[in-house]
Amino acid sequence: MLANHDATTGWKRSIQACGPEWGYWPRLRVDDADRTHVLFGGGWATRTQRAYYVRLDPAGRREVGRSVDSGYMSSGALAMTLDDAGEPVVMSNGKLVAADGTKTPIFTDSTSQSFMEVDADGAIHVVGNTMIPDSPTSSTSRMRYAHRDASGTVTIEVPRTAPVARPLGLVLDSAGQPHILSYNSVTAGGGELWHTTRTGNGWVETLIASDVLAASAAMVIDANDELLVVAPGRLHRRAATAVTWTTRRGQRGNGGGRRNIACRVSGRRPDHVEPQRAGARLSRVVHAHAAVMECAHSCAITTRSAPLLKTVI
Repeated sequence: MLANHDATTGWKRSIQACGPEWGYWPRLRVDDADRTHVLFGGGWATRTQRAYYVRLDPAGRREVGRSVDSGYMSSGALAMTLDDAGEPVVMSNGKLVAADGTKTPIFTDSTSQSFMEVDADGAIHVVGNTMIPDSPTSSTSRMRYAHRDASGTVTIEVPRTAPVARPLGLVLDSAGQPHILSYNSVTAGGGELWHTTRTGNGWVETLIASDVLAASAAMVIDANDELLVVAPGRLHRRAATAVTWTTRRGQRGNGGGRRNIACRVSGRRPDHVEPQRAGARLSRVVHAHAAVMECAHSCAITTRSAPLLKTVI
């Protein structure tokens, strides 16, 4: 279900896919022409897996609908962003998928928990968990960062020293440098949030929080390169010139096991909200022109004549 919300008309909803095994891992973006781009999975235990792409015009009418993938996909295998022309750049299970179905590998093996962005030079930045061989007979899912330049050359890097980490987000700053949000378990039922960025001296990782109960958080960057990380009951932030993070707690404490939290700020290319299964609940504004969604994969605010929030459930 795709839902639009603004202050004047409230919520308006439309069904784009229906069924208990449809609509998972949704990825949504809005281009500068206010067209809505949606990527989502379908099928599971009782059906062959599929991935679909849909584009809606500014009035919410479907313009494009096509199959993207029909093979096995790891959890969170889908990623999507937009290029400078407002066209979708789609990845499924570690491979870029063109409009004609042609697949171009980014990672050599199946990939999960994927996030992707395109910089001003047309280079593609990807972070995800991909299978890395430990021995001739075994492999482990490990976090990797990939950079694909405009010529098609792919470089794979290891952004974290932790042997196993789960990516939760990827953003690019005004200089096109990647910033990665990730989670790793420390004890049973507890873990840490980490921020990692690439500098002239290589990758630098900084601990954001050490008492995190679940791998549930989202990261955004504003027009001044300030980073904001939203976690259950908390807002972490770091100014562009700062080296430490500050934390503000909400009224709900640590939030327990809340999952799929998302946040976006206006002022950059607009996205959509991507709630899954449990539905989305709009929280209070925690930063100028920022919105938080609980039970969402990502979210954004579009501003035309009035602020507009879009979600898919």
